[in-house]
Amino acid sequence: MITFNALNLNKYTLNELTDIKATFYRQGFVLIDTSSINGKDKISPVATALNLGNAATTYYNKTYFDYKLTTDNLAVIGDLPNRKGKINHEGFESNNAQGLHVDGTIEPLGSIQTSLLYCKQPAKIGGESIVFNLMGAINDLAKNDLSLIQPLFDPNALKRASTYEGINESHTGPILGYHPETKRLIARFAINITCQWQEGFNKVPGLERTINRLIAMAEEGSPYTAKFQLQSETLLVMDNSRICHGRAAYTDCPTKPRTMIRGIYSQLPN
Repeated sequence: MITFNALNLNKYTLNELTDIKATFYRQGFVLIDTSSINGKDKISPVATALNLGNAATTYYNKTYFDYKLTTDNLAVIGDLPNRKGKINHEGFESNNAQGLHVDGTIEPLGSIQTSLLYCKQPAKIGGESIVFNLMGAINDLAKNDLSLIQPLFDPNALKRASTYEGINESHTGPILGYHPETKRLIARFAINITCQWQEGFNKVPGLERTINRLIAMAEEGSPYTAKFQLQSETLLVMDNSRICHGRAAYTDCPTKPRTMIRGIYSQLPN
């Protein structure tokens, strides 16, 4: 089970794959130093080393935000003049804080299992990454009161929807379940504006009580959360099926805007 006890924020190189995988599966994320990787593309060599396959993309981003994607399906995150489209993506283009979430706004449970986030240029001020040990929190709730967990398996538990005018896209599904192939216990969760919780609360008995407990456990400073700054040439590997992530608000340097590159994958490191 994922734990944030004795949190490991060491940066590993690709020569330390055993440590990378052990840390990933113990705490749900791991940091990689990419400074020794040749070339501009730092994500693909890491994905190859971890046997993640090719980067995936979602129907949602491919349809409405393709201008943020590279030819390799990597998303470029930042307020960059050469990556503008008709719709400004709140998460990709603003400097606002981003609430905790898993990647894949309208994707079914388990579609995106691993997320890679490469820091090309950090913000001038702020922009720290925030992670939440979702599966650890759920596990501890189950130890104290198993009835709190049952609502999370309900197919009506969580509706996540696009918040952009003119985009009528959403997906409703369980928060907790088992991956159809690996049978691994996985989760889909968010604490941001994409969640339409009231629909789930109206349909699923006991859900509101459980969600309120999880939201309290996800508050900054709790033992289930961690906050750290990604430096240039650092890559964050996340288990998108067991932890959530977000970011703090930030201030950009006008000549060197914060720039992140993200890849999402259907596979786990192996």
